[in-house]
Amino acid sequence: MKTFFFLVLLINIIFFLWEYKAVKTHSPLVGQESVTKQILLLSELSEGGSEGIIVDNKSAPPDMLLNNKSSFKEEQSNTQIENKSYCYQVGPFLSESLLDDWVVKNKVDINLLTKVSEKSKKVTGFLVYYPQANTFQQAKKHIQLLENKGVTDFWLFRKGELKGIISLGLFATKKRAVVLQNKFLNSGLNVKIMPRYREESIWYINILTDKQVLADKVKLSGKQSFLSCDNK
Repeated sequence: MKTFFFLVLLINIIFFLWEYKAVKTHSPLVGQESVTKQILLLSELSEGGSEGIIVDNKSAPPDMLLNNKSSFKEEQSNTQIENKSYCYQVGPFLSESLLDDWVVKNKVDINLLTKVSEKSKKVTGFLVYYPQANTFQQAKKHIQLLENKGVTDFWLFRKGELKGIISLGLFATKKRAVVLQNKFLNSGLNVKIMPRYREESIWYINILTDKQVLADKVKLSGKQSFLSCDNK
C-alpha cells in the first residue's frame, strides 16, 4: 500500500515538472512585435519616409522631434530668402522712346521690366476771357459792351467747349494774365482767367529683380525718381 502511494506521488511530481518546463519553453516574448515596429519607424523617419506610417511620439526621443521642427523652420526661412524679390519704379519719362533710351543706357534686362503709362494734364497758358454767353444774341451784346469800352482786340469762340466765350488774351504765365485782368476790372468789365491744359502721356518703368539696387547705381535726370514700388 505504501509502495503504491509513493509511486503516485512520484508520478505527480514528474508531471508537474514537465508542465512547468513546457510553459517556460513556449511562453511568447512580450512586446516583441511592438519593439520591432518602433525600430522600423525610427529608421523610416531618419530616411524621410512617413507615408502610411503612424508615429508614436511617446516612443521617439524628445530632442529628435525638436530637431526635426527646427530644421523644417530653417528650410522655410532659407526658401523665403532665396525667393525674395525687389520692385523699383523709375520715372517719369516724357515719352516711351526716352524710356527705352534709359533702359539701354542702364543695361536693364527687358525681361525684368514693365512699362506703365499715365495720362497727365500740362498747363499750356492762361486765358483772360469775358464770361460765356448762352446764346449768340447774348454774345453779340457782350461784344457791343466791349467795343463801347474801347476794346478791339478780342475773339469770340463760335464752337467747341469754349463756345460763347470771348477771349481777350492768352498768356504763358499767370502773372501777365493777372495784369490784363486788373486793367479790365478797373474799367468795369468783369473778366476772368482760366488755365489751359494739354493732355499728355507720362511713362514710368517698374523693374522686378532678385537683387537690391541702390539709387546711386542708376542714372536719373530732371524730376525723375528711383523709388521702391511699395513707397511710391
